[in-house]
Amino acid sequence: MSNFAMGDEETRTVYVGNLPLNINQQELCAMFSFYGAIATAQIISNVKNSKSTENLTMTPYQHTSVHRIIVHGFVEFMAQNSAAMAAKGEVRY
Repeated sequence: MSNFAMGDEETRTVYVGNLPLNINQQELCAMFSFYGAIATAQIISNVKNSKSTENLTMTPYQHTSVHRIIVHGFVEFMAQNSAAMAAKGEVRY
């Protein structure tokens, strides 16, 4: 299950956390296409995955005792009401 958070009421972008390590951009779009037309989808991680390196961007993350793999993303919808519905909904994968 993913986490959703949305900024102000005018935004069309939804933050998605706790994504699986092997997710790709097409799968992320498929998860959210139920809510409406998607303008862009971006996956961000602190590791490079050889299966989908073109979809992952390195972000700094350091912790002294544990190395956690973090995969999250942003989905931008064409319409604000689609983003609002996605922010309130649940997606299971």
